[in-house]
Amino acid sequence: MVGIEGAGRRTPVGRARRVSPMLVAASVAALWLGALPATGTTPGRLGSWGFDGYGLASAQTADRFVAVSASGFHSVGVRADGHLVSWGEDTLSPGLGGLGVVTGTPTDGGYVGVAAGYGHGVAIRADGTLASWGSDANGLVSSTPRGTGFVAVAAGALNSIALDSDGRLHPWGDAFTPLLTGFPQGDGYTAIALSSLHAVAIGYGGHLYSWGEDAGGVVSRTPLWGGFSAVSVGSGHAVAIAADSSLVAWGDDTFGQVTSAPLDRGYVAVASGYVHSVALKADGTLVSWGRDTNGVVSATPRESGHTAIAAGYFHTVALTSGS
Repeated sequence: MVGIEGAGRRTPVGRARRVSPMLVAASVAALWLGALPATGTTPGRLGSWGFDGYGLASAQTADRFVAVSASGFHSVGVRADGHLVSWGEDTLSPGLGGLGVVTGTPTDGGYVGVAAGYGHGVAIRADGTLASWGSDANGLVSSTPRGTGFVAVAAGALNSIALDSDGRLHPWGDAFTPLLTGFPQGDGYTAIALSSLHAVAIGYGGHLYSWGEDAGGVVSRTPLWGGFSAVSVGSGHAVAIAADSSLVAWGDDTFGQVTSAPLDRGYVAVASGYVHSVALKADGTLVSWGRDTNGVVSATPRESGHTAIAAGYFHTVALTSGS
């Protein structure tokens, strides 16, 4: 890793907890103000539960989706034919007019991944180029990086970050947030998770690097060891999947985001809303915990066959295998 010390912080663990059958549970958190895209290996059926304002939990039950992302009050999916579908609150560009994040969704095809931010969205085309839409506050749309070679993207409230094929991070948006002023330099990153004011990246050896505001100790309590394969962040907490497929979480535990998580192993994906979390196991089953607002925990489907998950503020979206 090049030029990373002091920016991406490998800080004392503090209250971070590694989950195994012998240790205290940790929580899973993903983005509530813009999630990493959750991608299924084969086209699947879309299902949502939890808060149903703006039709978040009921507007889309279609099939043939390959990726999905959820934000505060809207979600967006990628269909098998490469087209985008958005639903939820049609947040308009603050003070800038223009189309909203739902009505302004691109209508062309060729997309393979997507990230929902707060009032804006970012998608990746098969050729590695990016497309943004919705609010252009702080250049969220107009400052989108040009060129090809992008392989992943995350969207938050004030910023977005893209990851290229060399493992370099490309942030844009509000230039005065710690997300843009303190992001890690260099290459070799393999995953990125972004919330409103903090972010976590996975680098060489599966080590975690956090930066931004340290709400709930989400930066300063970042685990020091390596071997992590996935990471996601929430309002004041973060979660990663360890080498043994257990869950590791740190940060705010007000609603049991850390201590109410599963103790077992076998996890392949994680996502969280504002104060709830959901994890996907290798057998296709789901486990949710945290604050049960609008049934976002208790209404979690019990069947197997799930292939991807994403979480918004108080709703969750999942893909289930089969058309």
